[in-house]
Amino acid sequence: MTPRTMALAAILHHDCTEFTWERTSAQIADDLVSRYPACREWGVTARHVARTAREKGWSNRLRGAGTPVMQGTPKAYSMDQELAQLDGGRGFDLTPEPAALNF
Repeated sequence: MTPRTMALAAILHHDCTEFTWERTSAQIADDLVSRYPACREWGVTARHVARTAREKGWSNRLRGAGTPVMQGTPKAYSMDQELAQLDGGRGFDLTPEPAALNF
């Protein structure tokens, strides 16, 4: 990773943590260029954002261009929904009691 790519990764992580990861690479690139002078000077595009996210292992956090909003990234949320469906509305609490965790 070049120093510029590392700097872009830091800016990308900050911006997505501050605002949201639920955006496409193109949307993030537009936001970075409008918010950060360095990104504007470097001419950051969606391709740069996608490549940096892929190198850092963040691709699964970003929404794909063909993915509807709130359908691609928050895996914890979708997992909670799947567990609730498995529960069948019976109200089971699958979290262990704190005393059960002591060995």
